Amino acid sequence: MSEFPHRMAQTSPQHARLAQLRNVEHHLRQQIAALPHASAAYIQLTQCLVAQSRLKDALATLDAAPETVIRQTEVASLRAAVLFSLGEWQRAASAAREILILRPGDLRTSLLLASCHLELRQPREAVRAVRQVVEAGVNSKEALTILGISLAAAGDQEEALLVLHQAIERFDSAEAKLEAAKLFRLKGDGEAAIALLTPLAKESPSAQVEHELGMSWHAVGDIDRALHHVSRAHVLSPPNAALENDLGQLQFRAGNREAALAHYQRALELRPDMAVASANMGLLLAHAGDVADARVMLSRSHELDPLAGTRVTRDLLLPPVVESRAHITALRANYAGAIDQLEKDGVRLADPAREVFLSNFYLAYHGLDNKDLQQRLARYFLSACPSLTGIPGAEERARRRHQRDGKLRIGFFSLNIHHHSVALCFAEVVNVLSGREGFDVVLISTKDALAPHLRPLYAGFRGSALQVRDDLSAARNAIAEQALDILVFLDIGMDTLSYFLAFARLAPVQLVLGGHPDTTGVANLDYFISTSLAEPDDGDTHYSETLVRLPTATMQLRPEPLPTGFSANRAELGFADASHLYVCPMKLQKIHPDFDTALAEIVHRDPLAEVLLFEDDSSPVRTRALQARLDRTVPRALRSRIRFLPWQFDQIAFAKILGVSDVVLDPFHFGIGSTAMTVFSLHTPLVTWPGQFLRSRTGLYFSRVLDIAEMVAPTQADYVERAIQLASDRSANEAMRARLRERAHALFEETDSVRQFGDWLEQVARH
Repeated sequence: MSEFPHRMAQTSPQHARLAQLRNVEHHLRQQIAALPHASAAYIQLTQCLVAQSRLKDALATLDAAPETVIRQTEVASLRAAVLFSLGEWQRAASAAREILILRPGDLRTSLLLASCHLELRQPREAVRAVRQVVEAGVNSKEALTILGISLAAAGDQEEALLVLHQAIERFDSAEAKLEAAKLFRLKGDGEAAIALLTPLAKESPSAQVEHELGMSWHAVGDIDRALHHVSRAHVLSPPNAALENDLGQLQFRAGNREAALAHYQRALELRPDMAVASANMGLLLAHAGDVADARVMLSRSHELDPLAGTRVTRDLLLPPVVESRAHITALRANYAGAIDQLEKDGVRLADPAREVFLSNFYLAYHGLDNKDLQQRLARYFLSACPSLTGIPGAEERARRRHQRDGKLRIGFFSLNIHHHSVALCFAEVVNVLSGREGFDVVLISTKDALAPHLRPLYAGFRGSALQVRDDLSAARNAIAEQALDILVFLDIGMDTLSYFLAFARLAPVQLVLGGHPDTTGVANLDYFISTSLAEPDDGDTHYSETLVRLPTATMQLRPEPLPTGFSANRAELGFADASHLYVCPMKLQKIHPDFDTALAEIVHRDPLAEVLLFEDDSSPVRTRALQARLDRTVPRALRSRIRFLPWQFDQIAFAKILGVSDVVLDPFHFGIGSTAMTVFSLHTPLVTWPGQFLRSRTGLYFSRVLDIAEMVAPTQADYVERAIQLASDRSANEAMRARLRERAHALFEETDSVRQFGDWLEQVARH
């Protein structure tokens, strides 16, 4: 909004050649020397210097003028405008107030004063300054627009929209349309913003309009269109830190992290004091696994702008790849201490889903009981933001439920309904239950579940879909309006929206499936759905939710759809025929330090062993961290036989590697999940060592469903022994492959689990 006074200051022709301006400047200085009280010459010289972008020289010229010149209103107004353009907002405001004493109600000066107050973050003062002239009947386009901007900054969004609407109706103000669109977007109504801006972008294209149109598309979840428009703004605009920061956010959301980092760096080059760009760079580094540098950037942001969310994010960061058991112990002690300190300091949050980047996801990979930490974290968030549990209209929703046709209305929520491990495990569960008599199923996500690219996953879906915005309040209200009987979270802990939605009572019964197999600590989640085939005897003590042990796991895996004639050979992939290939096809956070010992023992005892790991799919930082750890924990003579392959985005290429491998190593403490589809479709032998918690016992579960007990090692030493035997003994290897070919149907054609889950849902709804 600082454009208004800045435009007033630039009254000389914008495209005059520099030489001509210098000649004009020389002539005017001569005139002033001859006639030192000629106010017109001072005004023209100041305008000439502004046209050359020499604002400091312009101010020095006016400050050197005689008192009789400075007191003239036109000169004083020009000086105030120059001060504003220099960022001297306090001095500009003082100058404007002096002018208004002499000329009360002067429009240009009132607008300048309002602009100063806005820059000084004094929106109420800005409203007061401009409302006086508007109420006096001076309803100019600029006055109404700045009044709307000031009201919005003061938090009076509804009145701001009314005022901006007046500017649009009376003057067809492009500036008012732009500001109204910003307000619509910030209120969560991206569609209204797009409707205002789309014709404006065609009629009056500008960097500002393209930028705001892009961010409005971002608000409705269309990252491709958002990038298109903000990139156009980038071309049209001079170097602009805010634009660079927003482009960084969009590139990050699109998965282009190197591009995002470059934009954040440019934003900080242009404005080293830009707190939001420092915070965004910190979040990017945290996602990449560079926790130390992330903390530096978040601390810098917090120093510049001490936002609560920045501090919470910084204090609760956890690295994806840990160095040792001692490192895990220290991390968890620091984590608990940080929670306590945040609570002690009374750090409050308004919208934690927007303000905080959560890393409690990584607690699950430590191999320890997380119930206490998760409950402490949830209690802190509830104390920091008590409104997390508040949803109005519960009585009305209950009345609507009772008036229905008797069907059980069940919502399934996840952000991961695309080709993701969560959807691969649970899409078919949702599909089958949507066709069950007496069930009315709603699939809820920030993505459109009925989009063409998702149809293969939901080909049998017979329910309805609800697409919610990636906004806690809007999503919460939209889900509450569904008047659900039961809300099922397919996963909790992978994203902030799902986690914080679970704090509210959005349905009489709320439960979580094992998309992220760890307790949540959230009090309003009633049940955790698991299976007696995987849970240990003391499993109930691991959950803040009530543990439900169904006979089989509530998931529905399907065979990997391999092309006709699929085959793979080692020569094609660059592996020696004589090698014994042990593959661990997991994300790197699953590779616990305890597993290093087993890998070292395998390559020590089997001279033909090659262990295959996969680089991280999103960040080389994580790969380097694990490589460095293995350099420390595995003897140098053996380390070269633990290799990192590029992450395989192509599923067929991935299947070929698994197909030529001798044995799949299920890692300790957090084991195999949806990758089992590919492993067992190819009949590749697997060895697993069940741990203490569900997340380490999925291999045990699959062995029990397949009735192949030989997969399961009772001890870590036996795990190594079985892996070496499967890789070295051809007859043992072929025997397990034959068993897998014979028994795979028990996993892929299993249907009892969904029926059992449906029966349980009906039972719990009746109580």
